[in-house]
Amino acid sequence: MAHRINGGARMMNYTPLKETCEALEVACNNEQDWETIEQLVECVLEDMVRFNKWLAEKS
Repeated sequence: MAHRINGGARMMNYTPLKETCEALEVACNNEQDWETIEQLVECVLEDMVRFNKWLAEKS
């Protein structure tokens, strides 16, 4: 899921969400502990809210 969100963030050139998704992908690929992954998921969700606000401002 993070990979697909990352692709959308890249297409829209929204760096904060892109970077957070990349960090989550790396954490999952490196089999980080669940606490780290859960924190990154929360960060992705927060960045998605900011991304939606950013999109609304652009239109």
